[in-house]
Amino acid sequence: GIRIAVSDSGVEVNHPDLAGNQLAGEHRSYNGAPNTWHGSQPTPMGGDSHGTAVSGLINAVAGNGIGSMGVAPGAKFAGFYFIG
Repeated sequence: GIRIAVSDSGVEVNHPDLAGNQLAGEHRSYNGAPNTWHGSQPTPMGGDSHGTAVSGLINAVAGNGIGSMGVAPGAKFAGFYFIG
């Protein structure tokens, strides 16, 4: 039942190590004007993968045969594109 918000430079929410643990419909993108919502997908811009890496460290899916396992692989997350 743990829910995590990753507020960073965007998160590739459909990454194979993350897709199974995402809170679909809970993601937000605030890139652009301060505090202005610009959509429901926090897709990283310009090749910045910091938010995706942070999300993977937190809750990458366990036992999928790729990548690694996060420290809380049973938690669910929502990505927020807020800085970048």
